[in-house]
Amino acid sequence: MSALLLMSSSLLAHAQSQAVVHGPSGYPALITVPTAQMPPSGTIGVGFSAAPPYNTLYLSGQPTDWLHFGARYIAITNRRYDDDPGNDQSFKDKSFDVVVRLIEEGPWWPAVAAGLNDFGGTGLFSSEFLVATRRFDDWSFTLGLGFGRFGTQGDVRNPFAALGLRNEERRLLAPAEAQGGVPGVDGWFAGRNASVIAGIEWAPRYLPWSFQVELDGNDYSAEPAELRLSRQGGGLESFDDRIEQRSRINFGLRYKLPGRSWFAGIAYVRGETLIGHIGVAPRLGRNRSPVQEHGQPAGRHLAWEGQRTDLRDVASADGMRDWVDALDRRGIYAHAVDLDESRSTLTLWESNTVSDQSLEVLRTASRETLARMPEDVERFQLVEVNGGLDAITLSVDRETMDAEARGDVSLDELRAAVGIASLPAKTRAQAQYPDLLDYPSWAYGIHPALRTNIGGLDGFLIGQLQAKPFVTLQFSPRLSMSTVLAVNILDNLDKLEQRDSSTRLPPVRSRLETYQTTSEDFYLDQWELNYLFPIVRDWFGRLSGGIFEEMFGGVAAEVLYRPLHSRFAIGLDVNYVKQRDFDQRLDFLDYEVATGHLTAYYRTPIEGVILTLSAGRYLARDWGATLDVAREFRNGVVLGAFATKTNVSAEDFGEGSFDKGIYLRIPMSVFYPGVDKGGASFSYRFLTRDGGQKVGNGRSLYGAVGHFNAEQILEE
Repeated sequence: MSALLLMSSSLLAHAQSQAVVHGPSGYPALITVPTAQMPPSGTIGVGFSAAPPYNTLYLSGQPTDWLHFGARYIAITNRRYDDDPGNDQSFKDKSFDVVVRLIEEGPWWPAVAAGLNDFGGTGLFSSEFLVATRRFDDWSFTLGLGFGRFGTQGDVRNPFAALGLRNEERRLLAPAEAQGGVPGVDGWFAGRNASVIAGIEWAPRYLPWSFQVELDGNDYSAEPAELRLSRQGGGLESFDDRIEQRSRINFGLRYKLPGRSWFAGIAYVRGETLIGHIGVAPRLGRNRSPVQEHGQPAGRHLAWEGQRTDLRDVASADGMRDWVDALDRRGIYAHAVDLDESRSTLTLWESNTVSDQSLEVLRTASRETLARMPEDVERFQLVEVNGGLDAITLSVDRETMDAEARGDVSLDELRAAVGIASLPAKTRAQAQYPDLLDYPSWAYGIHPALRTNIGGLDGFLIGQLQAKPFVTLQFSPRLSMSTVLAVNILDNLDKLEQRDSSTRLPPVRSRLETYQTTSEDFYLDQWELNYLFPIVRDWFGRLSGGIFEEMFGGVAAEVLYRPLHSRFAIGLDVNYVKQRDFDQRLDFLDYEVATGHLTAYYRTPIEGVILTLSAGRYLARDWGATLDVAREFRNGVVLGAFATKTNVSAEDFGEGSFDKGIYLRIPMSVFYPGVDKGGASFSYRFLTRDGGQKVGNGRSLYGAVGHFNAEQILEE
């Protein structure tokens, strides 16, 4: 959860005006009734609600306009965590939700959406729905059917069961109740009966208030307050302590707080309970490049002559140095410069903090270059360098550069005019000015981080607020050393109790609490060497070694084939690692393992969607595969989810059945335009178990050069 604090504070600063449609449980809803309306793509939602006896903490994402996913923790306050009389903590349940908009609202028809709630958890809140929503000015009307928990009122016969498409028999607790984590596909939209769900919302467009009234499909009196696994027989024990429900009609009021993305709501539900909800849902992912703080530089060649007398020709050594200094002030750092023998092509090798979008870098560099180019230079080449690797070459003719600076060429026209190649005709070593950066060079800084243990036996939220100072020493363009320390600021780790691991696998991750309590106030988080190198055209290699992460260190090697003009890439990594000692200094435990994966990457025709499939050996010596699906927005925001299945059985894996989670990456430029290309990352597994675990193994080659792809640039 590194940089979680940075993300949280930046959400407020980045708040944007938008329709808020997250309900108290995190999915698009009026109150409890789902709606077919969805936030815009790129919306990230975080919120908390108190609806006795359920307290919910959720995180949701909107990768596309038609797909919503969410993850939530629910504290059931009238149910004990376990049978231990000395433990007064409430029961915790975890779940994933997904909603798909099947039909977009049109002039004469409503939007239609289908959703699955708690489809990958214990199934305690397992429910499905099919709803239609129609807007009329400030009013929206929703009507649909609820199944599972949403269908316990049983107003009508389940049409899917009546047609023989789904089973009539259904348990409210999923078949995998002992472990959870396995989607209960056989139970989706099943059951003898379904409930009618409906609602109306009035949201005056010029007021921050909105009002909801809905018909709930859930019969809360069917929910036992006490339901848990028996320690003796392994079955389910039920206790006659039911939730009271006097009415199916719920009333709600939602208010957009200052900043517009923050909202709060109250509702009166079940005819006798008042609930509260607060959250934030900014649209962070957008399909445009980050706006630069000072905009693009003016085309200096267009200024009157008196303003251009101080600009020397790049053909001279002094002029070249002036140009390199000007680029440096713009956040573009020249590695090498070459003016070919015919003086027709000027080539710049660079790395930058301008943008993750190569076209933006080309625009910035060309505007700084035009007024300094000799008259006979007809073409400008920009070589993007990342990790010491020549990742991609963009070239543009002088006429197009001039037209772009004048505003006569649109971004699409510029994109069509740019030439794209893997490598320039010359290498950096052959350039006229080959070594413009001084080595070794240093980079350093500090960022906040948060280590957490959520929903465990010792408390709902146990964590540690840290400061992580880091130093990167670049010995050469391709060889670097990174060191990251972790310093405690505030924690409640003293609440954690040491327990014997119940895992049937080598404890490669399940000793998290031991690491957290033993490392204390200061430890070595990372200390690694990375050497990246080209092999032949479109082939890249990497060698890494050191302390890779909190729990493992060792050596690693990787090779990547990334055809520039293809949507596919394929890589292979092999690692030999040892488990670190619990104090997280320089010592190791006895456990050692060789791991490795063959990984295929595919940038789909669906804008910004990247599929990654890797297969191989994991840390617990298990074999299997990981599927990762991510949406990458043009401004650099990435929303993703992953799942891993190995040859470890659900029983041996433990609660959760298999490894799965979600992640979010946000570049710094989203919060502070023009700052740099750093950012915040957040990843979350519902349960950290030992099966299906990869090792952090140094700097990824696809992360370094995979982004530099012809298809990507054509889509920017």
